[in-house]
Amino acid sequence: MDEAFTILGRTRVRIAGRLKNNSSRPGKILAALLAQPGKQLSFNTLIDWAWADEEERPQNTKQTFHTNSARIRAILGKLDVSAELIAENGALQLVVDRLLIDYHRFRKMIDQARSINEQGEPRRARDLVLKAMELWTGPPLADLRASVAERWRRNAMQNHWIPANGLLVQLHLALGEPERAIARLDDILEDDPGNIRLGKQRSQALQQLGRHADADAHYFSMRRRLLADADDAAAEDLRRFHEDLRRAGVKRVEPSSEPSEKDRVPAVLGLPHATADFVGRDQLLAQLDGIAVDEDGQLRATVVCLDGISGVGKTSLVAYWARRRHTAHGDEVIFVDLHGYDSGRVSDLDSAVDELLYVLGFPVDRIDSANGRAAKLRELLAGRRIIVVLDNVHDSTTVLPLLRLLSSALVLITTSRRLTEVDAHYGARSLTVEPLPAEHAIELLTRRIGERATNESDAVARLAELCGGLPMMLILVAHHVAPKLGVPLGEFADHFRNLEVLLRLGDGSNSSLLKAFSGIYLDLSAVERRTFRQLGLHPGPDISLPAAAALTGLPVEECRHALDALGAANLVEQRVSLDRFRMHDLLRAYASLLAAEDDDRATAMRRLIDFYLFSAHRASQQVFAHRKGIPMPPVPDDVVPMRFHDERGAADWCLAERQNLTAAALYASQNGYESQAVMYPHAFSGIFKRHGFRRDVEEALGRAVVAARKIHDAEAEGATLNDIGLLALEAGEIEVARKNFYLATYLAQSVNSARGEASSLCNMARLDTMAGDIDSGIEHYQTVLRMATDSGHVHLQASVTRRLADVFRNRREYGKAINNYQSALWMDESIGHRDGQVETMVGLSMTYLLRDSHDDCAVAEDYARQAVELIPPVVDPDLERRARLVYAQVLLRVARPDEAVAQTTRAVVVAREARTAEGEASALDLHARALLASGDTAAAADAWQQCAAIHRDRSDAQRLALVEHRLAQLAAMPAGIPAARDGAQQSWVQETN
Repeated sequence: MDEAFTILGRTRVRIAGRLKNNSSRPGKILAALLAQPGKQLSFNTLIDWAWADEEERPQNTKQTFHTNSARIRAILGKLDVSAELIAENGALQLVVDRLLIDYHRFRKMIDQARSINEQGEPRRARDLVLKAMELWTGPPLADLRASVAERWRRNAMQNHWIPANGLLVQLHLALGEPERAIARLDDILEDDPGNIRLGKQRSQALQQLGRHADADAHYFSMRRRLLADADDAAAEDLRRFHEDLRRAGVKRVEPSSEPSEKDRVPAVLGLPHATADFVGRDQLLAQLDGIAVDEDGQLRATVVCLDGISGVGKTSLVAYWARRRHTAHGDEVIFVDLHGYDSGRVSDLDSAVDELLYVLGFPVDRIDSANGRAAKLRELLAGRRIIVVLDNVHDSTTVLPLLRLLSSALVLITTSRRLTEVDAHYGARSLTVEPLPAEHAIELLTRRIGERATNESDAVARLAELCGGLPMMLILVAHHVAPKLGVPLGEFADHFRNLEVLLRLGDGSNSSLLKAFSGIYLDLSAVERRTFRQLGLHPGPDISLPAAAALTGLPVEECRHALDALGAANLVEQRVSLDRFRMHDLLRAYASLLAAEDDDRATAMRRLIDFYLFSAHRASQQVFAHRKGIPMPPVPDDVVPMRFHDERGAADWCLAERQNLTAAALYASQNGYESQAVMYPHAFSGIFKRHGFRRDVEEALGRAVVAARKIHDAEAEGATLNDIGLLALEAGEIEVARKNFYLATYLAQSVNSARGEASSLCNMARLDTMAGDIDSGIEHYQTVLRMATDSGHVHLQASVTRRLADVFRNRREYGKAINNYQSALWMDESIGHRDGQVETMVGLSMTYLLRDSHDDCAVAEDYARQAVELIPPVVDPDLERRARLVYAQVLLRVARPDEAVAQTTRAVVVAREARTAEGEASALDLHARALLASGDTAAAADAWQQCAAIHRDRSDAQRLALVEHRLAQLAAMPAGIPAARDGAQQSWVQETN
């Protein structure tokens, strides 16, 4: 009988003979029930299990479990076995055969194995334990992140998994399988290093193998730990056990004759000690196991290259894996440092062979010829289960001839560059060692610093972040910090924010990161070194190939070759695209340190600033073809900006480079590039605002005002103040907006800028209408309209005419509104302005909808449908949202709710993508009404709950009260009444925003 449910690992259920993942919310509730089958669990208890601690709890518990219970029953109904979910008295109970659940089946099998062993059948007991352990595919309840689930998981590991492993080790020892016992112990002692019983079993296994010295070392290590913990009784018990074990242990087998040269090869030669606090490399260790070991557990004669940035822990990883392999299987290990980047010490073939012979204990001077020594090396290694570690390899050419002599061994190579020729000639497998993730970096620091690290966890996290996950840097920092017990760790974190200080840590020895980086850097060509240095100047987080070419002044293809070389040396990385490069923070700090001495750094940065500025301007021109952008100077001869063929490509580029554009704008404002700093926000603000990045625009505009005043550019200052006022107006900050518009108008008039004055007056008109001074707003709009007509500025005429139409619509002067919208639409069509056409059609549809006659409703639908169909490829998300919501309201008015749901669904998505909370709330509100009209009351309630959460976060009490009132009405609605036909609900559908 196969298990029907699994909770050992991911939650899965067996349907049609196959286990299928179920990590949804119903699956998480089911997992909690499977952990305790037959037990009644209250709704609140299940919430504690199935909702992570940081997740918001459901507000309507009863409704939540009603919905999820139905989904769980649907899952159970697909099974081939009997399982029943009972809901009563605010609790759920799963009635099912416990042996259909892998966890409970595992426990039963282990109990049976113990019984079988007691009956004197250890081999059958071992096989049953191994079969039971196949059920354990991962941490129990792996889908549940709640603290109560975590406690249950720890108890399951301690009370069942580790004891089961202890039983298996006991059986291996009873059956004379000490190698298997040690392999199993190495895995579980990592999870439970203080387990005395397991530690004793390891001593037994080592004694069985005749490895008495290793058994003694293991005993002393355990005893020191117990004494350090003041557990004298346990230490004394361990001492007696060890002495008894030695007295009864296997005696050494002495050789009957003089050992051969092969027998003289010690078990481990030259290998650095594996650190006791080794962390965070489980995946790489597993990959090494898969590559280096065959199905029978024997070493493969193959080559594995481990590359990575200096200081990332390649050597430590290899040493840890090799020692673990030696301990478990007795494989011999030879370690040789080839000094790949030590000045004057790079090994050639002959010196490498001599080094290996020396490590093997062979008298090198006995054989004169290099060929003879190479043959002797091959002879000494032949037929042995041996691991050869070649550490610090410079490049393929230094190691290829040597690999021919090591064809019978498993060869592990560590290198700072990718050895593509080794891969090509020997079919080597390459593994890149990445920096440690944050949690493991923090763990390593905490172990090294000691107890006070747990009391200053925030400071430790900051230190780990500064070290960038490099174990070498983490260890240097811990070594520096640990002895200074009186200094708060936060002070060290502040001190090391200067990454140059961090780089120089340990500078008096050979172990500083600065020295490690220098060896790699000096090995580069002149062009590659210059490219590396100048990348350190880049202010953003990553860089594209065209931007790198602009920064370095190299042709694009030559720049690509240089970047490829840096990538091969692990000095840059390509994570998201072949044309995007980034550097580790400490490498960038090192590059910046080198670039500070370059004479051409100012020229390089000017090229980069101009590249980003003119590229952003071109992107804006492509997206907003009908806007007259700010005046731009000619493109410098040594800069080649991006070119864009369509609106989507232009917008996508601008958004992909957002962090770099804002960083470049900041750099320009702080480093004497005031003319560019003034232009930057106007180049990217339109696209950024469309996609919700208003704060970036706001900060760049503030710096642009300062820059404009510094260079006395009143026209640019006025244009910038205008944009700042618009941002304030959109945020509802009326007085801030008014102040900026007045200043902008004054500055435009002072320099006779008709365009600037028209823009300011237009914004002032918009402000007046929002503030309720409609007559003043109309007067300002009409003044701007005359100015636009006199100058022949059709785009501005259309925009102002449309705004006048909005004003008349809000005053319920629908005839005037329609006339102005029609005029604006004609002008937008004449210049091909699609955004303007969509906005005007939205206004017309709303106006006809408000007039509310049968014929007007048909016209409103026609305009709304055209607006949605005309939405351009790169549209203002807020405009698309409004177009779809108006169309949805028309569809609800003509009783086509399913079509309305389709429109509101897209409106919600668009609002979320644009990061406009208020827009999302309005979209959710109409979405709920459309769902209600279509008969889906549960989904409508969910949409209003989401809407209420937004209003709650924004402290919008008035709108929150309205939505909560709707939810209360919905909850009180009699069951069984079709939603679309209920009168109260129908009245909600007809409301408009």
